[in-house]
Amino acid sequence: PATPPLRRRDSMTTALGSCFADEIRIWLRARGYRVNGDFRTGHRYPHAEDSSVPLLQCSAGLVNTFVLLQQFEWAFEARAFDDDLWHGAKGAVVTPTEEARLKTRELFEQTSLFIIT
Repeated sequence: PATPPLRRRDSMTTALGSCFADEIRIWLRARGYRVNGDFRTGHRYPHAEDSSVPLLQCSAGLVNTFVLLQQFEWAFEARAFDDDLWHGAKGAVVTPTEEARLKTRELFEQTSLFIIT
């Protein structure tokens, strides 16, 4: 008998962390899996400086455990932090918006599998 798949294609998978997480997300999407959004459209990649984009979506920029933990605490607990651990693609400190927090929380709540690298 055929073995059932480990993962349903319509279940949300969210990949975050290093650029490797981004590559896994791209690989899964190409194979028909539902994954967190890819904002690479046209000729620009709107990194975290774009306050309307949930910071999570910039998965290649979350490269240390403190920032990863902050994402979850910020999204679910609306925590604010004294340390400036969030930086955009150009090195500027990123101040997250409430809109981005709510979008990130919604995405986390829809996610059934996290891939964290």
